[in-house]
Amino acid sequence: MNRTLKHLADRFIFWVGIVVSIHLLSVFIYAAYSDNGVPEKTVGISLSAIVLWTLYLMHRFFSIGQLYSPHITAFFILLGDTFFVIYNPMDYQEVWIILLFYPIMISLFQNRQLFTIWGIFAFLLAGLFIIVDFSQMGPGDSMYALLISRLFLYAGSLLLGWIIMTYSASLKKSFLQKGEEQNKEYLIRLLQTLIPIVERKSRISSKEIVLSTGLMKRMMSYFPNDRVEYWEIQLLSLLHFISRIEWPDYVFDKPDKLTLYEYQLVKEHCYIGRSLLGSDSSLKRVREALQAHHERYDGTGYPCQLKGEEIPRLAQILGVVECFIAMTSPRAYREAFSFDKAMSEIESMAGTAFDPKVVESLRDALELYDKSQTRTKASPLVG
Repeated sequence: MNRTLKHLADRFIFWVGIVVSIHLLSVFIYAAYSDNGVPEKTVGISLSAIVLWTLYLMHRFFSIGQLYSPHITAFFILLGDTFFVIYNPMDYQEVWIILLFYPIMISLFQNRQLFTIWGIFAFLLAGLFIIVDFSQMGPGDSMYALLISRLFLYAGSLLLGWIIMTYSASLKKSFLQKGEEQNKEYLIRLLQTLIPIVERKSRISSKEIVLSTGLMKRMMSYFPNDRVEYWEIQLLSLLHFISRIEWPDYVFDKPDKLTLYEYQLVKEHCYIGRSLLGSDSSLKRVREALQAHHERYDGTGYPCQLKGEEIPRLAQILGVVECFIAMTSPRAYREAFSFDKAMSEIESMAGTAFDPKVVESLRDALELYDKSQTRTKASPLVG
């Protein structure tokens, strides 16, 4: 955004310089064919052209890279306006009105601090011009009326600039939010198209997504300080289910212990969030939760050996829910655990694999959940 405004400022100074240069050229042409010689205002117009082109070159070629700041653009625009008013190359009596457009121009930066600082500078500068103008006039009621009207015009210009800045910022935020919502919907629809593939490949029912989402939603309600949106829980459950698509087919039916190579392949599903979600900041919690859901409370998990509160709450909840679903689902080498046995096993791991508070929230959530819904057809291996 700032780069776009810098480009607009470049164009503004450039075209003002063009106008002044054309005016200067027309003065010289007039002087060449006139017996009156070079007009007195030629010096002022020439200085204006030189200053404007200097400002243009400085702004274009020296306010670049890491040194660039929108304050530089705001300064150059104000400097150009000030010089234009002082030398008045067009010899226009009401040239001061050019300063009325300054607050509107800097409002496009959508930066309240910048607008406040440079708006105050412009207002003080306008006041100075008013004092100079009226010092050359005689006293009278009309002078004070004009003084008040000018002050109101400048104040109105500042107010209009503030309104434009506030409205455009609100409009931009609305567009960004709408774009994010559309991106999320598109992502979820895209992942949902992969569900049948994973079901056929792993013979895991997609009902696991519903079960996982329901349990995590209930468990998150026990941690009101951890603000997680419902769509994030839905996306996390869906993404975790889809992550199995990278595993070899035979892994799902293998009755024996996985080899080291196979185990490394299974562990890779923690990183699928980075592959599918990219670096979108609005999806950061989902991405981090999926990556860390195999971390252990005692710091012996993977992939980063996080410990205790270092593990995101959403990741801890996904980890314990995944463990519960795995235990209550049949494997090739054992029958599914009963509800009570699975909960007992998980409680025995409180303080080592899982946060005791998260384990307690699972028990409370399951008490509210119909036990008949805690069984889901799954493969011999749940990541």
